[in-house]
Amino acid sequence: MRAEGFEIKVGRNLSFWAVGQERFTRSKTIGADYTLEALKERIICNSRPAEKSILSAPSAHGRKVNRLVDVEAKQLEGKGTGYEKWAKLFNLKEAANTLIFLTEHGISDYEELAARADEAGKKFDAASARIKQVEAQLAELSRLRSHIINYSKTRNIYTVYRNAKDKKAYLAAHRDEITIHEAAKQAFDKLGGKQIPKVAEIQAEFSSLLAEKKELYQEYRQARKDMVDLGTVRQNIERILNIQQTNEKSQDAQR
Repeated sequence: MRAEGFEIKVGRNLSFWAVGQERFTRSKTIGADYTLEALKERIICNSRPAEKSILSAPSAHGRKVNRLVDVEAKQLEGKGTGYEKWAKLFNLKEAANTLIFLTEHGISDYEELAARADEAGKKFDAASARIKQVEAQLAELSRLRSHIINYSKTRNIYTVYRNAKDKKAYLAAHRDEITIHEAAKQAFDKLGGKQIPKVAEIQAEFSSLLAEKKELYQEYRQARKDMVDLGTVRQNIERILNIQQTNEKSQDAQR
């Protein structure tokens, strides 16, 4: 870092200062991987055993791939020389991480990367849609179960109400129970002539859907991770290719 022109301060925290900065930047603000302890650990243990190459596994260095920084855009925002140096080093590291990711997951060309990224997005969307569907079914079962219980509890009161000579007086005294009973009857009418299920049957279906929802959330989290990881790598590759194309055009023009 000193060779790159940074001033270093080692104390309770590791801090760096570059020309143009107003104050020192603590390394830990960049992320947990840049605390003094984490840096020492990586220097001492600069190689780790390769892990099994599957999409859900972390890369060999144990870190996810981050998006490349648009240095030119940041310069237009007024970022200084210190930030520019950091961003270029960051991009070099993440470009290397991107290539490591591709190697670990056996992706050899952009078309395959794009296809796998699209597939990950579809799996995520499917898992999200199914979770919403299951949650809607659970909510409906919960409502139906409440109506069945309420219907049973208020049936005698409603029978008396139907046979009462002074319905207005009886309604005034038992309005809540009668309203609940009638709401349950309306819910049963919406079943379209289907037999009203027993509470035990609803509970069994409810438990089955809850178990499915739990499994779906595991699929959802994995699908989301795959979508984010592959999407980030895809964006990095597209940025790298664009940079290369721009450089090639510039070289051609120069020649």
